[in-house]
Amino acid sequence: MLNLDESVKLVSLQFSFSNRNAVPAWLPSIDPETPAEQQARAKRNADASGEEMIPPTEKCSLAMIVDDLEEAGYVLVDGLHQERINAKDTRRTYQMCRFVFLRRDAVEELRDELGSTRAKITEGLGELCLLAMWRVRAFLNPLFKGSVLSKCPELFSGDEPPHAASINMETREPLFRPDGQPIMVWQKDENGERTGAEKVPLSPKHCLCVEDGAIQLQDA
Repeated sequence: MLNLDESVKLVSLQFSFSNRNAVPAWLPSIDPETPAEQQARAKRNADASGEEMIPPTEKCSLAMIVDDLEEAGYVLVDGLHQERINAKDTRRTYQMCRFVFLRRDAVEELRDELGSTRAKITEGLGELCLLAMWRVRAFLNPLFKGSVLSKCPELFSGDEPPHAASINMETREPLFRPDGQPIMVWQKDENGERTGAEKVPLSPKHCLCVEDGAIQLQDA
């Protein structure tokens, strides 16, 4: 569980997966990661002082999280795609899509800057959330100024240090076939034996949502 108190100024949803075709078509892309950038990213991750709030959890739906974040007072202000180098095997790459939400009361200017791009970014986020289930984990990190946040100095005012909620999605598991039909599977009991007379649509076990002011996982 990750409480969205007043100190949490930013929420990021970051998706990592191998299938290039699963990247939303309208999501802006930046240049592929270079080896030097990969090494710098690895060092930042090693030095990170964040606290894990939701441990890695498989088969999670994200169908509710975007609407829930907006209802909790956060606005989508940025989204991008980058091809990155796999740290475990630098000969391989993967796709990273990141979406940034900031508190509504401080980012109206940024929201206006996105203009028509915001609708496309929102559509891309919807594709990633609705067409697959994911392994989810979440961290609470100190908030540092970046390219987006440099336009919102008010986020760093106040007595309490600002924080960022980082929600990471990995191990993408599609819910639909390329023709749009749901993927069908056999139900199994606790011993792995088939149950039921026929296959049923693949479905998540958990749902990522905002409930009682906190990002949390609930049974689907």
